[in-house]
This record gives sequence, structure tokens and C-alpha cells, in this order.
Amino acid sequence: MKCEKCGSEIKQLIISVSDAYGSDCSISVDITECEKNAVVFETDKSWTGYDQDGEDANQDIRCPICGKNPFQNDEIQIYNIVRVVKFKKAK
Repeated sequence: MKCEKCGSEIKQLIISVSDAYGSDCSISVDITECEKNAVVFETDKSWTGYDQDGEDANQDIRCPICGKNPFQNDEIQIYNIVRVVKFKKAK
């Protein structure tokens, strides 16, 4: 996708997450463009924007090139998704 602020082609976004010790750090997350101009990225409850309202959550989504929110539109949808990981018996 192209950042709507700087025009750079980007494949990832920068978000902040809280680590196990309560400190915030920035990470890169891959993005997927979907139909109807939607862009999706996966994260979990450690994302610092998770429990925020739309305006505050949007402030934590940044372009890796210019550091600004790469979207002109402020609409955001946050879904609770459960990912289950199982481990097979070691050989």
C-alpha cells in the first residue's frame, strides 16, 4: 500500500506493544490489503492501542518511513481473535 501521508510504498506498519515487564516497544507488523480499501494487520492484547478509543488507537499506527499514521480515514475496527497453538510430541 502507499502511505497516504508521504506516498511511500509500504508493506508493514509500526505499532507499540507492551512487553512482559510493562515497558512499551515498537514493532513492525505485516499488512494485507483487502477489497474495499481495507488494510488488515494482526496483533494481540499487548498492542498499546487495543483498549483505546478510535482516535488514540489511530495514533499508535505509524508508517515506517515518515512516522505518521499512513491513513487519511480515521475509521478503525478492532476484533478479538483467538489463535490456538498446539505442540506435537517431540520425536
